[in-house]
Amino acid sequence: MGENRRKRARGSRAYTVFVSHAWNDRWVALQIARAIKEAGAESFIDVQDIVYGDRIAARIQQGLKDADEVVALLTPQSISRTWVQHEIGAAVALERFVVGILYNVTPETLQAGGGMGMLAERNCVSINDMDTYLSQLKKRIVAR
Repeated sequence: MGENRRKRARGSRAYTVFVSHAWNDRWVALQIARAIKEAGAESFIDVQDIVYGDRIAARIQQGLKDADEVVALLTPQSISRTWVQHEIGAAVALERFVVGILYNVTPETLQAGGGMGMLAERNCVSINDMDTYLSQLKKRIVAR
């Protein structure tokens, strides 16, 4: 689906950011989701948006389809997790805007990490530069 058509299809609801992370990193991921909401977007994060009894894969798939962009928290734990790799791959296939947030990993680590190599070509941001990412997110929200 082309970019303009995607914008029209999602244009009547809040700009949404899907937050991908490893379970061990959920506290940091929740802080990122909070900052995203403070920037004016909605977030989809499993620990808040998937409840007991939900079909996990179906909820994640729907969350990715509904998202305008995906933030992947990339840590030593997450870069080897199948779910995180799956979510990033699905986001790329859905032509979503994908931003990797580097936390104790480097772009070189991603290139060497096999499944995360697809993010090596993207402009990832250090967690220490989250304010810059959030400023850019605000611009994307307004532009939509």
